[in-house]
Amino acid sequence: NSLCKHVKKKNTTPCAMICAFKSRATCCERTHANLSYETTGSALVLTKPTAPPLMVCGGAMSRWLVLLVGLLTISLVPSCAAAEVKISPTEWSLRLPLPDGVTGAESLAFDALGQGPYTGVSDGRVLKWDGSAVGWTTFAHHANYRKLPMCTVAMAPSEETEGLCGRPLGLAFHLESGDLYMADAYNGLMRVGPDGGEAEVLATAADGVQFNFVNGLDIDQVTGDVYFTDSSVTYPRRFNTEI
Repeated sequence: NSLCKHVKKKNTTPCAMICAFKSRATCCERTHANLSYETTGSALVLTKPTAPPLMVCGGAMSRWLVLLVGLLTISLVPSCAAAEVKISPTEWSLRLPLPDGVTGAESLAFDALGQGPYTGVSDGRVLKWDGSAVGWTTFAHHANYRKLPMCTVAMAPSEETEGLCGRPLGLAFHLESGDLYMADAYNGLMRVGPDGGEAEVLATAADGVQFNFVNGLDIDQVTGDVYFTDSSVTYPRRFNTEI
């Protein structure tokens, strides 16, 4: 995976980027201010534990067990992937179904006022949760969302059309400015102001290499630098299930 750094400079257009290769463990729980969440195809599930939640990693445990059975003489060092952990007791849990016709919430973010959550969905929009009385509202989108009819029909775009409508994945707010930064799998690094609307594309390439599968994103709140990943130089997101 490529890890890219988008440097935010005061009074200038952010443009400097540095790319490097970095491997990263994949975990199945994420936390935000002691709030655990998991995503499904059609909903976000928020959980408030009675104690700070544990990060539970997955994907490698079964392989370690097979290795242990096959090679009994080898002593394995405990790791996050192989260790058994206990889940914290739950204070409450809230399931937020996504609007009809969209799927694929992957990441979520809260703004500086604690409003949200915000999440990206399959038709290229970033949605904001405005409370149970209002539900989900459109907060941000790529320019094509308003221009192409296929992006606004009441069904999830196919693997072929999401490349035109956009697919926001990683999200993070720069708390000082209120700007929301988005890692869009097809459109690159994007940004929208505190009031939302049409998002601005900040970067589609680094060091002369076009982005192909922009994915995770995070922000250094002290410096304002934005870090994001480009998951593949070969396969776009629509082929991720075939890799």
